[in-house]
Amino acid sequence: MKAKKLMSEKVFQTVDPRASLRERFEFFARNFVQYIVNNKEYYLFMEQVSNSPLLRNWCLEDTTPMYQPLFELYEEGKQQKLFQNEDLNLLVMYSIAPIAQLAKEQLTGQFQFDQNRTK
Repeated sequence: MKAKKLMSEKVFQTVDPRASLRERFEFFARNFVQYIVNNKEYYLFMEQVSNSPLLRNWCLEDTTPMYQPLFELYEEGKQQKLFQNEDLNLLVMYSIAPIAQLAKEQLTGQFQFDQNRTK
């Protein structure tokens, strides 16, 4: 849980709540990639925990509030019709999972984030 708290603090820092929805999502995505790259061991540990059904269910209620800004971002996007009116988990999987996968590929040298690829 300590690792998830650290990640949520790093990912949501510098995200200006007055910025447009797109800008906030881009800030979040950049911070997320930066966290993965700078905290490889923590992130890979959290991934292991996330893939364990027992541990995932054990700490889900405790960690959900840490990601409230992200959930609110998706809800706002749904209200503005920028995101489809789909289940929140589905939206997260289709938008965040690819970013995480590319960041993991960067760790192994198979991909490199640069400004052209992050726009």
